[in-house]
Amino acid sequence: MLKSSLFALLLLCGYVEAQISFLGDGEAQQVQVLHNEFRSAGLRSFKATVERQALAFPNFFLQGSGDEKRIALSFDDGPDNKYTPQILDILAEYEVKASFFALGWRLEHYPQTARRIVSEGHLLAGHSMNHPDLRDYSAETAYLEEIAPTQDLILSLGGQADYFRPPYGALTDEEILYLADKGIKVVNWSIDSLDWNRDSSSEQILANVLNYAHAGGIVLMHSIPVGGPKSLAVLARMIEALRVEGYEFVRVDVLVEDLVEGVLEPPRPISLNIPF
Repeated sequence: MLKSSLFALLLLCGYVEAQISFLGDGEAQQVQVLHNEFRSAGLRSFKATVERQALAFPNFFLQGSGDEKRIALSFDDGPDNKYTPQILDILAEYEVKASFFALGWRLEHYPQTARRIVSEGHLLAGHSMNHPDLRDYSAETAYLEEIAPTQDLILSLGGQADYFRPPYGALTDEEILYLADKGIKVVNWSIDSLDWNRDSSSEQILANVLNYAHAGGIVLMHSIPVGGPKSLAVLARMIEALRVEGYEFVRVDVLVEDLVEGVLEPPRPISLNIPF
């Protein structure tokens, strides 16, 4: 039996990290199994929700059309002055254009890094001010408190305020419609590197991307201490391997452009590839 049922509940709900060193070996394994099962169930539920939203709302995207062998690398939660510059160095070396979905408070702290993103030809777009779960807000409150201030900062730094990625990739249907009225396209991802998962090694992150790569795919990675170091370690190899497979790297706004303009129909079925 677990020493603390409350601890297990908090662990499953994601309120605490899996700090289980005080448990016995068998109890620790039990907690970890429950934690993994909860996380997998949550990812499956998320997958079903965003796939439905991508089919229902013309301003909500998981991927490009897939008519050409193109793929988009995207990095969330930055910028910073350590990992983001190193990622930019690798992208410059390989002449790859990518997309950065930035937090407002980080833009305020690291404007020079943000300006470098723009000056080197990458997409700089919003990811909210403080990374809350926007589903806990009304559509208007989410926009006024978290989205609009971030988009204003993006504009002031030369980025594009008509693209947005929500924290955790999660919005209510009402929020998606509200953003559509504001002319904002919501861009999530179809390939989760899982670099945010503390159990993922750099090699697993690389395999997650290469195994699930597809034409029109959007890859989720991070450019901060959570995920950034592990993705950074394999980024060059990832680019090289995808190039060998014949992929062209483009920004997400370029990838979804034909869908936004109605030139092409959204791909069927829209897929969110999550490694389980």
